[in-house]
Formats: sequence, C-alpha cells, structure tokens
Amino acid sequence: MTVEEHEVLARAEILGEALQQLKDEKDPGEFIRLLTECNTMIRQITGIDYGGVCAPAGGCDCGGKC
Repeated sequence: MTVEEHEVLARAEILGEALQQLKDEKDPGEFIRLLTECNTMIRQITGIDYGGVCAPAGGCDCGGKC
C-alpha cells in the first residue's frame, strides 16, 4: 500500500469515529443529513459513491459499521 493509500485510510478512520460520535449525539434526521453531506463531498473529491457502498437499503441502520 502506498503512503497516499495509508493516509486515505487513516483519514477515513478518523471520519468514521467522528461520525459515530455524532450519531450518538444528534437526532436521527440531523445525523442522516450530515452523513449525506459527507457522502456527497467524498463522491465529489474521490469519485467514489461511499453512500452507495455503505448504506443498507432503507437508510443507514448499520449499527456503526458504515
């Protein structure tokens, strides 16, 4: 794995931890809005549809595994 790939994974892990904390603090509607914004930014920057890969059908009810 390249240094760049390691950096991307490290930043994704940090984002995941921050989103988990926010999930515990925000109401579900507000959290889904924030998650959608994050997925949009990830798609714009990387070209990867992270939301399509992560979220199960019917919304994000993955128990923090996204």
